[in-house]
Amino acid sequence: MVYHLKEFALSKGIGMNVRGSAAASFILYILGLSIVNPLKYNLPFERFLNPQRSEPPDIDVDVEFKQRERLIQEIYQEFGKEYVAHISVINRFQYKARFRDTARAFGISPQELSNIRNHLGEKLIENIYRIAEQIDDYPHYFSCHPSGIVITPYPVVKYIPLSPNPAGQITQFDKDGIGMAGLVKIDILGVRGFPQLYLSKENIDFNDQNVYKFIGAGKTLGCFQIESPLVKQFLQKIQPTTLMGIANAIAVIRPGPARGGMREKFLKRLKHEQKIEYPHPKLKQALEQTLGIPIYQEQILQIAHDFADFSLSNGDMLRRAMTKERNSSRMKMLEQLFFTKATKIGYRKKEIKTVWERIRAFSSFGFNKAHSTTYATLAYLSAYQKLYNPLEFFCRLINNQGGYYPTYAYVNEARRWGVNILPPNINKSESNFSALNGSLITGLDKIKNLSYSTIERIIKLRPFKNGQDFFYRVRPSIDQGVSLIKSGGLDTFGQTWPEFYFILLISRSSKKTTYGLYEKIPQFRDFHSETKLCDQLHAIGFLPNHHILEVFFPKRQNRINDLVTGKKNTVTGTPISWRTVLTKNKKPMSFVTIDDETGILEVIIFPNKYKPHSTGPIMEIQGTIKDDSLIAENYNNLCIP
Repeated sequence: MVYHLKEFALSKGIGMNVRGSAAASFILYILGLSIVNPLKYNLPFERFLNPQRSEPPDIDVDVEFKQRERLIQEIYQEFGKEYVAHISVINRFQYKARFRDTARAFGISPQELSNIRNHLGEKLIENIYRIAEQIDDYPHYFSCHPSGIVITPYPVVKYIPLSPNPAGQITQFDKDGIGMAGLVKIDILGVRGFPQLYLSKENIDFNDQNVYKFIGAGKTLGCFQIESPLVKQFLQKIQPTTLMGIANAIAVIRPGPARGGMREKFLKRLKHEQKIEYPHPKLKQALEQTLGIPIYQEQILQIAHDFADFSLSNGDMLRRAMTKERNSSRMKMLEQLFFTKATKIGYRKKEIKTVWERIRAFSSFGFNKAHSTTYATLAYLSAYQKLYNPLEFFCRLINNQGGYYPTYAYVNEARRWGVNILPPNINKSESNFSALNGSLITGLDKIKNLSYSTIERIIKLRPFKNGQDFFYRVRPSIDQGVSLIKSGGLDTFGQTWPEFYFILLISRSSKKTTYGLYEKIPQFRDFHSETKLCDQLHAIGFLPNHHILEVFFPKRQNRINDLVTGKKNTVTGTPISWRTVLTKNKKPMSFVTIDDETGILEVIIFPNKYKPHSTGPIMEIQGTIKDDSLIAENYNNLCIP
């Protein structure tokens, strides 16, 4: 089934790859379904297929974001709509919902509910609370799972009950119920920023040290999975030289290992600031690749196998119990088996307990190694393409609306990489961004208010001779016409914007489909260039030819690339990401990424400098560069003139 989808995706130029534990299958690798060779990276097969599992395995699939529905339609086409159903999510009654719905059943209006505190203690309210407690965690309503699909050999209704839904029929069992019923499900997950080079990965050198240096230099904005400030900074510190170096970074940077202090310990050992030690000599093989620090769930299997002579199947059952059933009878049975087998080998009780506690402690935040290795491979492909073919890289990235940052951040980055960005042109632009004579031309879909049907009509009817020809043949609405003018999409005709507005109004007031009498229109003086740039910014969300700071704040004290470490600096930038967290003392602090025409910069705003409601389109920040970040001492928001 998955092989068929892969062949379909390949024939249509769609990026698709299996994710998660399925990457542990050598067969899937040979068939081209997985990008990772499990033998090379020591991925235990039992993490994917374990004969002791009670429910069938599944294969999760990543597909590039804009092509997800196309792949799902192929599933319906290939297997038949009666044999396919979306899996449901059963939303259950929680505290507020259970009381609110019970109260409404008693006839209490929403207005009265908002003042319910005034009635606490009344007999009716106490009765509602008592009844509501009895439906706690009961099913409330169905919704459609965002990615889960079930496919059956006979019509789905022969196996499980179904419910109608706008997305098509959905199962009345959720994903856990589907597994208990013995049915195979597949998850189709849309991934933004899926690297185009996946389609020609066989020709890629995965040992190109120029690519690893590029990643270690932190130039990964836009690269799949390795572009966020945290991952980027960590990669700069570890300077990876192999795919496993990238995989380790992706795994260690996650919240679980961070809470366990693994990230700092890993970095110290990598830089030889801390000795690499193992809880027991028998654990060296399992932990050597991660410097003696357990990071991956698969390492539980290996440790149980190497130390206590567990089969890899039993090792996986131990891994599952430790991550999902820590207090179950199965867990107690496996713990007893671990101690029994280790004792028979001849280990002392103390050393058995040390190893057991070590793997139990890290099991709650261990990451899937197969998943991490897969994503590291895709990340490498992204970096490879950005380094060697930035034009195609940015075209696909922007069209997939991919990544951690907004579209304008990727447009700015493309310009910094020497990619020429052209404004929209109704005679040349496609629906999406596209390559044109070595440049990227803005897609018509980036123009505010422009409907898909109008875009189709433009592409079908072109070329157009002038503004009159365009407006009388396409006949966009007033809102669409105004956005088209402001976007610069009609500038190719050499007419002024006021002339376009005049033609638009005349075309909307006339029932004729030709412009006849208005072929010779009055001449109007054009608007000021700064006014037009402001309008273009609002129409498409960015300026194709310039960073907005170049236009509206040309006289700045510093550019980002001018800043000097250890010296107080003032810099102006546009925020492309903003994350506010609470410290241990419950005080807010912010991590902001800003950019200008020369580069990007991470800014840290500590609690004593934090200002509430302080985000803005442009910021002026005073501070000092430390460890490649600007420590803010003061900052203000600036408005576009």
